[in-house]
Amino acid sequence: MSWKSLNLDEVIELFLYNSLGSERVEGGMSPRRFTNKQMAVYAQQDNYRLRSHCSSSVELKLLTDSDELEIVAAFNVAARDYAYLDCYVNERRLPIQGVDTFGGEQSVKVRIQMQLPNNNGLNSVRIVLPHNVETVLHEVRIKEGASVEPVPGVGEKRKLLCLGDSITQGMDAHCGSHSYPTLVAETLGLDVLNQGIGGYVFDPDSLDEELAARYPADLITVAYGTNDWARGTEADSFEQTVSDYFAKLVAIYPKADIYAITPIWRKFGHESRAMGTLEDARSIISKAASRYPSVRVIDGLSLMPAEERLFADGTHPTDDGFMHYALKLARELLR
Repeated sequence: MSWKSLNLDEVIELFLYNSLGSERVEGGMSPRRFTNKQMAVYAQQDNYRLRSHCSSSVELKLLTDSDELEIVAAFNVAARDYAYLDCYVNERRLPIQGVDTFGGEQSVKVRIQMQLPNNNGLNSVRIVLPHNVETVLHEVRIKEGASVEPVPGVGEKRKLLCLGDSITQGMDAHCGSHSYPTLVAETLGLDVLNQGIGGYVFDPDSLDEELAARYPADLITVAYGTNDWARGTEADSFEQTVSDYFAKLVAIYPKADIYAITPIWRKFGHESRAMGTLEDARSIISKAASRYPSVRVIDGLSLMPAEERLFADGTHPTDDGFMHYALKLARELLR
């Protein structure tokens, strides 16, 4: 039996979720999590530019009666030297597929095939793209004569916007489905837009007024601060920047419930920097964020135990660490 390639424009329009659209790249389509204005801000520094192209929390969701599904994609090196697709069929997870290493290459092309149940009905397929590389979709194929259609109700749920650094982006989870934004959204039945950028800091310029129109978030989490502290930002300057950030965010999203998450445990957080210890940074964030009635502060230390086994490098959670983070955060968002 022969294959039928789906029109990529239709794939993006009908089956791509948790993104703001896509961009044509090297003969394929790459999802985008940011507005053009935001992308221009991140493009000023190469490591941020690369991370802004990563497909964190972006998913493909569809219904099909095909007994096989094939995806041809390119993974472009960005934040880590591995990349995997997480595939779920009728809510059952299949073995992950992808690349363990890029072997020094800047881009690796992969062909992912999934066997689907032949049950004379529609199978629900959910594919979570990698959080740590740019994913360029080249082909999505089903068997000739098979049908495909959108999943009803997807994209109509309450919307969660997650703003933050590499921990929000998903480092160092093994797969995209293990990042806390993806886990929280799945747990609470939310749509999610993950705008985490590895290495980033509180920066009002990274917020775009256009975002509210394109993604009318109901809930927003903000999780910066650990990089501001590590870089030696002075306390007074940091407090002013944090205050300016939340003032702009509240103006863009006046009706959203906003949660300021202070930095989680870090192995060297007890060391003193220009603003003090990491605990001093938490206090500054809490003080500045609390000035705004629509912002509630969540103590990052309450989301994960201070146990080094839950961290890949003393800073970024492992898969188990992200599970702790997500379950505790989901509980806080329900309060």
